[in-house]
Amino acid sequence: MSDWTGQHLTKQGAAPSAVTVIPNGVDAARFQNAQAGGLRAEVGVSEEDFLLLTVARLVPRKGHRLVLNSLEEIEGAAYVIVGTGPEEERLRRLAETTGIADRVAFEGYVPDEQLPRYYKACDAYVMPSLHLSDAQSVEGFGLSFLEANAAGRVAIGTRTGSIPTAIQHEETGLLCESTARPVEDAVRRVIEDSGLRARMEANARD
Repeated sequence: MSDWTGQHLTKQGAAPSAVTVIPNGVDAARFQNAQAGGLRAEVGVSEEDFLLLTVARLVPRKGHRLVLNSLEEIEGAAYVIVGTGPEEERLRRLAETTGIADRVAFEGYVPDEQLPRYYKACDAYVMPSLHLSDAQSVEGFGLSFLEANAAGRVAIGTRTGSIPTAIQHEETGLLCESTARPVEDAVRRVIEDSGLRARMEANARD
């Protein structure tokens, strides 16, 4: 877990002596050596589209709606959503009503061994988590950001919970506020500033 999670536990009443922070990590080689293997064609996304990816439960705090809303304003971008959850129908309706359904692929459950293909196929990973009023609805770490970086992909996240521990702002990805416009601006920046994106991708692989 992260330092933030450890501090959160002590604030909730856990004795500091009972909390030991063990940093999260991923098997980097598993993602570095992966091949997309025609995944874009499988999900109906062209090679020309800038592909965004989220791997997460379909629940409000993961912020899928913010990404969908940003796509309404950004041409030439597509979005693959991996995961299942109670928000799926609402998210599908939002994609339909905003006119971007043809650029969004809901992949549902994907076996863990197949996930590296998705990270390799995307151009950037995004998960703009929200801090909801429910004390349990906090992003404890966000291991998927590290998985994206291991695959050499830029990560976009919000300044919520311990996400700032997982993303080094303007080094391995971008941090933004968890509202619609900042998320859209971060996505635009990653798409339009190819130099910054290339530098962050190189840092992510290191």
